[in-house]
This record gives sequence, C-alpha cells and structure tokens, in this order.
Amino acid sequence: MAQALRAGALIAGSLALVALTGCMGLIDTGTTFEPFRIPDPVDVPPSGDPGAPADTPNVAAALGLEAFPLVEGATWSYRNATADHLPIRHPTREMAYHIREEAAVVDGYECFALEIDWGDAPTETVYLHRAEEAIYEIARDIEGETTIYAAPLPRYRRPLVTGATWSYARGGETTTVRVLFQETVIAPESDAVIFPGAWKLEIVTGPQTVYEWLVEGIGMIKRVLEGEAYEITTYDI
Repeated sequence: MAQALRAGALIAGSLALVALTGCMGLIDTGTTFEPFRIPDPVDVPPSGDPGAPADTPNVAAALGLEAFPLVEGATWSYRNATADHLPIRHPTREMAYHIREEAAVVDGYECFALEIDWGDAPTETVYLHRAEEAIYEIARDIEGETTIYAAPLPRYRRPLVTGATWSYARGGETTTVRVLFQETVIAPESDAVIFPGAWKLEIVTGPQTVYEWLVEGIGMIKRVLEGEAYEITTYDI
C-alpha cells in the first residue's frame, strides 16, 4: 500500500486538519479531510470468499500502530530548515531514507536495511530488527565499512509511552532516549498540513542532544540538531 505526502501552499482562513490515511496520493491542501484515525486490524479471507478461513492480516491497519513503520521499499524525504530561530548550519540540503526491497540477515537477525542519503555526505546503511518490545539497530555500514554491535541497540521502544526512557552504549558513549510527550506538528511551508499526536523524543549522547518527532503509521517527520531541523517533504510507504 502506498502513501505519499507533499506540503502544500498556505490556505487563507482557518487551518484544515488533514487525515494522513492509506491509499492516497499527493495531499491537496485545498481539500478538507476528516481527523486522522487509525483503523482497527481486520482479517481478510485469502480467497475473497467471506466463508473462507481468515488468515491474512490487514497490513495497513497494523502499520497504523507503528511509530517507525518498517516496510520494504518505503521512502521518506526531508529538507533542512531553521529551528528555534537560529540560522541553518548548511545551505539547502536534502536527506532521504529508503528501505531496501530485500531483507538482510545480520549476525543471525533478520533485518530491514535502511539507507540514509545525506546528499553531500557518505550514505549510511542501518540494519534494523523489529522485535515485540523494540526496534533494534544491529549494525551500521558507512562506505562499505560495516560495524556489527556486540549487543542490539534499542533505537525505539514499542509502543511509545510518555515518560519512557531507555539507554544503549555505542562507541564508548551512552545514549539515553526519553519520550517527552505528544504534540501537533505543522508541515514545512504550510499552515494546512498538520500531524496530530506526533511523539517527541529527546536523544542525548554526551554533550549532544537530538530531538525527533514520530507519527504512528508514518515514521519520523522531523529531526532537530543544534538549531537545524530536517522536516519531511514526501513519503511513500
């Protein structure tokens, strides 16, 4: 199932609340949508016959509960912007996330291979394993040099809960993640495309603090580091 989003133009008058649901193309901000709702999981008979055994899950409904949905072939695009009224550290810069079409087995774990393209920096490949309680980072590759961690790193707990905290160690440094709260985030260059209920995470590694916003069924929509934000422009799941 494909989803796509593109921030639209400013709409005069009141803000329109946009539903980011499945089976939709580019969002037209001149259209009013119903509030975002996650459908209940539904089993679908494989033959289409209502009397047949129901053993195929409704994948779209299941992904609607994922704050970081892992789907082979999914892509997310971001563009840098100012944050906290500070100048950006780079000229206009785009970042793209892409999950490869095929799974990979790393250190015995079945993984999704997430490619992170910074445009003007080396592409990274992060190998993520989805478990019941968390999404774990198993390994990371930069320019053909792969690092497999001694123990899986819990990148995102499942499900996210306000106040939850967890830590992991990498490269001699400890990273602590804290789920702060849920809030509404407005898409860049628009007062009409709105993400309700975005989870805000604080990620602290030594002196560095990163903030990420995740939306269930969509994934990361914003990331802020040192006054520079990367905000989602399109996604296709």
